[in-house]
Amino acid sequence: MTATLQVNPIHSYIDEELIIKIVGAKKNAKVTIHASTYDEKQKKFRSYASFVTNEEGTANVSQQPIAGTYVEADPSGLFWSMEHSGSKLGDYYEKNNADKISIDLILQVEGKEVDAVTINRYFYMEDTIKETVQHGKTIGTLFHPKRKGQYPAVLILSGSDGGAQEHAAALLASKGYTTLALAYFGVKGLPKNLENIPLEYFQEATKWLKNHPYVNGDINLMGHSRGGELALLLGATFDDYQSIIASAPSAYMTPGMKNGVFASVPSWTLNQQTLVNVTFKFRFKTITSMLKNWILKKPISYLSIWDDTLKKQGFR
Repeated sequence: MTATLQVNPIHSYIDEELIIKIVGAKKNAKVTIHASTYDEKQKKFRSYASFVTNEEGTANVSQQPIAGTYVEADPSGLFWSMEHSGSKLGDYYEKNNADKISIDLILQVEGKEVDAVTINRYFYMEDTIKETVQHGKTIGTLFHPKRKGQYPAVLILSGSDGGAQEHAAALLASKGYTTLALAYFGVKGLPKNLENIPLEYFQEATKWLKNHPYVNGDINLMGHSRGGELALLLGATFDDYQSIIASAPSAYMTPGMKNGVFASVPSWTLNQQTLVNVTFKFRFKTITSMLKNWILKKPISYLSIWDDTLKKQGFR
């Protein structure tokens, strides 16, 4: 009997827990599952986990591995522990669109490849509709349930990378929301940089979403990082939102950005007036330390910049 890899289900939502088993192997055999996939930039990511089969010749990914890219028992460990195979220093998995993620799983028994399975992980399926939005100045991607009805809406704001967080919007829509992944810079038809973005742009997008036939009138805000800062700012400025989810936001308005780097320009405007933001203070010691770490390809911390900035301007 040949060992095989069993995955249930083969097609699943990205947040759905899978059952991954090895069956048909000899007892006490070392079995290894290798997983690989590509991000939007075609960077390859890999992970693996090794197990020892039981008396019945089976093993389950939910048990603790004897070796691998993760060490604790975790049924999703093969997915979150993936590392960029082309870099010894690691890299981010880049994902903004809502396309499915295909993951190749290869089973090895005692070092020999015996089986392979490709699984597909989805952010939305056939019961969700995707629409490109270009209404006036509003640019983004809308997702809503296929079944006619009026649903609570979520306006999703991207962070300092710009573009639109389509994958997040798609997954929420699959749960029964109408979602708008709103772009506000970094795409065609919008500013290139996060600089002098008018809050009225978001007010207009909110009004459009509120009047959409698949929306019940309730608008909720969600943003991560700079999008979280923006979500808090919009909630404090306009009385249009039922709830706000701000992930890793700043408690202060931070400067704008040019080419992905903080610059001495304002981020936001209201009524054609720039909104005052904190001004970053850079000590020579901090700059040299950051430059040294950059040359040595070590992690760079911005914490000292924040501490110096807030102390200098009387926030601490």
